Amino acid sequence: MRVSGTGVGLLVLGMLLAVAVSPASATDYTVTGTSYTNTGTLEALELWDTYELTAGGGKRVSYTVAADRTNATGACVMLLWAKGHDVTGSSEYLVTYSQEDCVASFSSGYTIGSGDPSQWTVVVLSDRTYDVDYTLTVKIENAFDPTILGIIIIVVVVVAVIGIRIALRRRRQRMAPPAAPPMPPMPPMEPPQSPPPPQ
Repeated sequence: MRVSGTGVGLLVLGMLLAVAVSPASATDYTVTGTSYTNTGTLEALELWDTYELTAGGGKRVSYTVAADRTNATGACVMLLWAKGHDVTGSSEYLVTYSQEDCVASFSSGYTIGSGDPSQWTVVVLSDRTYDVDYTLTVKIENAFDPTILGIIIIVVVVVAVIGIRIALRRRRQRMAPPAAPPMPPMPPMEPPQSPPPPQ
């Protein structure tokens, strides 16, 4: 989803103009490893802090940002999820996975598809006119493969069917009438007697 002319685009453009007339601009970080945490400060005239990361298809990137309200009760941050590195006002920001309003904290995540690029950037910014301390945590994990879920479901269904059949068979055996006791052995039969001879 590309944002142009509204929302994030206007916000970024306004911040770019503010930075153009101020000495501070942005601080760039590189996310390393699969679990990354950084505590940073957005200075009053700083545009934003960027966190560049690399994650290919089949990965899930989860991110959480929280403003530190210890020294400033109204401190807040925004987070933008962008495709590529070296972001500018015309970069592609994914609004669904971003937080455009200034809030105390925000968490989201994005599962990278096979057709997506491998370079991504988390942009942290604030609309406050004073320094804002914040903490950002980024985790890169393997996304859950739906094929595995399908296999698990099939195995569970097969095991359930087998269990039901065994239970039914045992139940039928218990409910069957008891077998009749065996017949006692027949007494030996006497040979037929021949009729008496005629007299």
